[in-house]
Amino acid sequence: MTTINTHIEQINALLQANTDHAYLKNAKMLIPTGKPLLGVKVPVIRKLAKAWQSEHLSSKEDYQHCILLLDALFERQIREEMLFGIFLLQKFKRVFTDELFERIDHWIQWVENWEVCDQLASAASSVVAKNHHLFESLQQWTESPNLWRRRFVLATASSLNHHGLNHVDEVLVLCENLVADSEPMVEKALHWAIREASKKNPDKTYDWLMGKRDKMKRGVLRQAAEKLPEQQRAALLAS
Repeated sequence: MTTINTHIEQINALLQANTDHAYLKNAKMLIPTGKPLLGVKVPVIRKLAKAWQSEHLSSKEDYQHCILLLDALFERQIREEMLFGIFLLQKFKRVFTDELFERIDHWIQWVENWEVCDQLASAASSVVAKNHHLFESLQQWTESPNLWRRRFVLATASSLNHHGLNHVDEVLVLCENLVADSEPMVEKALHWAIREASKKNPDKTYDWLMGKRDKMKRGVLRQAAEKLPEQQRAALLAS
């Protein structure tokens, strides 16, 4: 099999060839990071990953090679390469096991922007949904000093109520420790996770929010309640 280093060289060259210099200028403002940016848009990265994977990692037997490739890509800490790797990983979701979470626990140390964090969380949500004991690990991450671990919990929680999944109870438990988190990147993910839960079960989410609203910033509460019925929204936001 082609070596990891060869694949990294191929991926980097492919991404470099698709640099959008105008986008790169904007990306440096929209994606705060001290790490390298190549200036490739997410839809382009996704398309490139799909085409590259069909040629190089098309079999489910390639899953372990994909994991090793992500190990190397995350260590390089280049935003586009990490996203490319995550999109490769998503194609193997049918063979995910709970062992994947151990790798994510390793990769998360190199995450330091919302884009990579949220895409990785989206990939992880299916393995969490199938392995309920992983909710305990996520619960522990809510107390992490690393803001990206806390953001990852909530980004994963948001995905756990997408595409036919319904984990409202578990998501609200995960949100419990983070309702008063003052980190902006966590706050944004918090109201996102609660809003997705409210689409599945508005009454339960409303009752939960009523019990937490005194701990939450008003702006976070308002956005969390955005998809609730108008009467419930008004009651939550009443002085």
